[in-house]
Amino acid sequence: MRNHAPSSLVGEHEGLLETLEYAKSRRGPVGEMAGALQAALSMHMEREESVLAVLASLEDLAADQWPGNPELLLEKADVVEHDLKRMHKEHDLIATLSGQLRRAAEKEGEEEVAMRSTTSRATRRWRSKCSTPRR
Repeated sequence: MRNHAPSSLVGEHEGLLETLEYAKSRRGPVGEMAGALQAALSMHMEREESVLAVLASLEDLAADQWPGNPELLLEKADVVEHDLKRMHKEHDLIATLSGQLRRAAEKEGEEEVAMRSTTSRATRRWRSKCSTPRR
């Protein structure tokens, strides 16, 4: 039974945090915006990894692979819907802060930060296909 988020997601999170560490080292508005974005992302990433670990475990259940403690898994699954709604709101905040960081970096001539702070189109397309309807 899986009890971890997909390694691709963990790798994406590590890359984002590395970019933000670099951006935070810059002075002025770029560093300040990077700090605000990192604060918003930290809890969101933790929640996202937890939710995806639960969903991966549910796939195992569907394949008739039962864990030793299914009650605990079912308790975790109960909070997934609430967490997904919360994560959608966090995505909106993160998108806003990412845009502000990009604009601050462009204004300050920090091209590397501006380029690295923009989420790729492929990632946005993937997230839009995988997202659940907002309620």
